[in-house]
Amino acid sequence: MGTDLRIDVLAGIRPVLARMHGELDLHTCPEVIAALAPLSGAQVELDLEPLSFLDSSGIGTLLALRTAALRAGGGLRVIACSPLVARTLDLAGCRHVLTGP
Repeated sequence: MGTDLRIDVLAGIRPVLARMHGELDLHTCPEVIAALAPLSGAQVELDLEPLSFLDSSGIGTLLALRTAALRAGGGLRVIACSPLVARTLDLAGCRHVLTGP
């Protein structure tokens, strides 16, 4: 897939809102880690509605960031996603993990 991803982080609000546009795949995972790892102690809500593609690397990255956030006393959860992303998360069996508390 391509390497086109934009991450908008609104850190001045609580919880922090991060909105991802484009494709979350093997090539763009480092961008997601760079943007979200520093927020691991905060409560972060992800809006994945604008994502046009999500692969297993992206899912693994989101799950790892969620685990790191929980260990640091924060949290990370998906609050919105496109039908395509929802289906991908459902097929991977982790939608409930990423959308839960």
